[in-house]
Amino acid sequence: MRFLVALALLAVAARSGAGQSAHPYDLFLSDWRPPPGQRCDLGEAPALSALVDTAALFQRLGAAGIAHGSVLLAWTRHDTVGTGPEYGPMLDSVFVLERRLPDSTAGLVHDAVLASLTRSRDAPSGALLRFDFDAHPTLRTARSLWCPPAIIEDVNMDNYRARLRAVAGKEPRNAVIGFIVGRDGATHAPRIISSSGDGAFDMAALAAAAVLHYRPALYNRVPMAVYVRFPVRVQQRMQ
Repeated sequence: MRFLVALALLAVAARSGAGQSAHPYDLFLSDWRPPPGQRCDLGEAPALSALVDTAALFQRLGAAGIAHGSVLLAWTRHDTVGTGPEYGPMLDSVFVLERRLPDSTAGLVHDAVLASLTRSRDAPSGALLRFDFDAHPTLRTARSLWCPPAIIEDVNMDNYRARLRAVAGKEPRNAVIGFIVGRDGATHAPRIISSSGDGAFDMAALAAAAVLHYRPALYNRVPMAVYVRFPVRVQQRMQ
């Protein structure tokens, strides 16, 4: 499968504005690992200055007078693939992923980061930012975490495979179906991207794609709707 999602992944790191890159798992406030069968990828690491105006950020945080606690935020700039309840709400550009702070205090941190984002066209497309508050605010950043959707094998698909083989007969068939995998893991709006040349096979491929179910895509652990291209192939049978 090729997932057509315009999400460039990145990694940045800092402690009070400078430091070594951290792994996302090191910044999570709770223990988390990908769901079984799902793989997660990390991206490259641009400079922190490409992400936020750190001087303005720490000035705002200092003025807020936050005494203690931690908050983990994620920033993303991604393409949308659909709107409506079947796709789920789109993520804000900056959102609170985890917190050990009251909601109102986490909101202050959120607003400070949002106000300090670099507006350069070359700014990266996402990051994890963890703030720890004690004597003074401390910032650590890490790579964004992107987990493409993972198909869940279903025994009911055996019926569709048998139908595809029956429709194809002895001829090899190859169609490509496009659809959206929603936040619930279900497929939405399937359509033919590349026809097999046989209408009956195309319709059977569409029907098979419509009942596929996935572990939904995750961006920094948050389910997202993404667009998928799914090839459906039946090879030529031996005589």
